[in-house]
Amino acid sequence: MLAPLVPIPAGAYRATGISMLGAGGTCSYIVPTYNEARRLPDTIEQLIALSGPSSEVIFVDDGSEDATPSILETAARGQTNVRVLSHTRNRGKGAVVRDGTFAARGDTIVFMDADLATDLGDLAGLRRALEFCDVVIGSRSMAASVVEARDYRAHMGRVFNGFTRGVSGLPYRDTQCGFKAFHAPAAKLLFALSGLNGYAFDVEILLFAHRLGLRVEEIPVHWTHVGGSHIRPFSDPARMTTDVIAAKMAQRQKDSVAVVTVEGGGDADRMREVQKCVRANDVVVRDDDAVHVVLGHLCPVALRHVIAGRLSRALDGRVNPERVSAARLIELVQRRPRLSIAPSIEDAPAFASAVAGS
Repeated sequence: MLAPLVPIPAGAYRATGISMLGAGGTCSYIVPTYNEARRLPDTIEQLIALSGPSSEVIFVDDGSEDATPSILETAARGQTNVRVLSHTRNRGKGAVVRDGTFAARGDTIVFMDADLATDLGDLAGLRRALEFCDVVIGSRSMAASVVEARDYRAHMGRVFNGFTRGVSGLPYRDTQCGFKAFHAPAAKLLFALSGLNGYAFDVEILLFAHRLGLRVEEIPVHWTHVGGSHIRPFSDPARMTTDVIAAKMAQRQKDSVAVVTVEGGGDADRMREVQKCVRANDVVVRDDDAVHVVLGHLCPVALRHVIAGRLSRALDGRVNPERVSAARLIELVQRRPRLSIAPSIEDAPAFASAVAGS
């Protein structure tokens, strides 16, 4: 049984040698895995050490064909804040990070690669940076970054990052480092909008963050090449290039997003009423006339109607399960102050209020 996450006060530190939670609140760490049985035992102890009263670790396995699922299940047994989610087939890193994001209960969300190529000592800086922005990117390309990698990997990374910046127009030096942190409402909204499952899902997420006007910052990290990478240096760059172009093109298309709209006013009290009736991992936004529960463009129709029925029974006003364009949803968020993005769990610190008051 999962233990509830207990927020720690802002300014309090939990010194574990791995995690320093300086910003207060609760945190969910998401770790995607795929055929990691050989190296996972060497790092799993460090990853589980991240869990505690104010944090959880969510391993999301992407249809591994080796012993990874059984290793994870054994490691999580008896751990109250460690969870394992599993895909029956390989769907891609973007898909598993998205699933982990929507399962997360913390008010901040961090995802990292299972090989721990990025030093866990950088977690403190990653989370501290969230006090000043909405999304934080660990970067291997800043002056203060420390990178230990083979020459061909370093060169491939520089070329790909240069190509990504040229195609996407994003200003960030390193979009692909598997070490990023988000305020939970921002993460859940971004992944509700996203649809790419491949290597360039990071690019799509950052493009949506840019369109939404979210504040994104990079921090330098310590990164070491770890053997056994699943990236194939001769075939994957072509696929990654295609994914980056797809991420850019997706911004121009009118993909629809599943929402449940509750009419009858869009003030803060109405939003709180709606939030009490939906799942902890649903994002709630509002405009002048209604409150909208954002379910993402991959949400099954049946689930949309289940949530609509629950809201109809609990609240006055017309409830409509519908699909709106991604552009329309972005417009709703942009038009209102960030207070319109509700925290994803009841005991989360008032992320939006903090931003509005800063």
